[in-house]
Amino acid sequence: MAETRSAVEQDDVEEFFSAESDTEEDRKWEDDMLEHLKVSDDGDDRNRAKCRATRTSSPTAARRDDEEGRMAQTTNSDEEVEDRKTEDVQKEAEEELTPEEIKERRQQAEEVKLQGNDAFKKEDYEIALSGYTEAIRLCPKACEKELAAVYYGNRAACHVKLNQNEEAVDDCTKALELHPSYLKVRIRRAQVYEELEKLEEALKDYEKVLEQDPSNGFARAACMRLPQQIEEQREKLKTEMMGKLKDLGNMVLKPFGLSTENFQVQKDPNTGSYSINFKK
Repeated sequence: MAETRSAVEQDDVEEFFSAESDTEEDRKWEDDMLEHLKVSDDGDDRNRAKCRATRTSSPTAARRDDEEGRMAQTTNSDEEVEDRKTEDVQKEAEEELTPEEIKERRQQAEEVKLQGNDAFKKEDYEIALSGYTEAIRLCPKACEKELAAVYYGNRAACHVKLNQNEEAVDDCTKALELHPSYLKVRIRRAQVYEELEKLEEALKDYEKVLEQDPSNGFARAACMRLPQQIEEQREKLKTEMMGKLKDLGNMVLKPFGLSTENFQVQKDPNTGSYSINFKK
């Protein structure tokens, strides 16, 4: 009974292999694995599962994984290039607009923005986001930078409401590139940075706010609060890193009958540097 089951299992494995194999190199690899199955199979399904799991390390599978990785990188790179091309085409098209066309595009963008504002007030954030995106497309950014910055800032507010913080940061950044003194958007980006626990970036934005508006109490309070939080965050990261290094050290030292406990780490209070001493 056990022999019959083993033969069936072997047939299953052969079928599994033949479904993906198409090179002589892979067939040799499969023969070795099937031979291993004959020797080690004790009727336990786990042996067949192990063989199937190992299939992903075959020569063709490895090459396929490498190729897929390269294709993914190429795809991302192509998308970035395409985005830049689109922006360049739009910029060139805007430079050729007549004053009348610029005025018309500006009016169209403003109308769409107002529709976005209405949707935002109704908490229809997806619809509002689409409206601001259309306003950004219509707006002749080359000569209406501050207006375009408002649209990016409004779209960033939609992203915040939709918990899309990374996208919110991107739109705030685009708005600030167009309009560096846009105080409201800089505060918004600082707040989102805090949500993302990017405290140092948040502090830089709040400091910029105070440079523009020394009377801004919100930014002043953040500048007083964040340095301590940043220090605590650094200490937490340092502790986590030391813990991982300790685990790694114990793994390396264990064959020699040692552990990280045999090494004493001391911090120099003057320089902040560390020294390591061996102890038995």
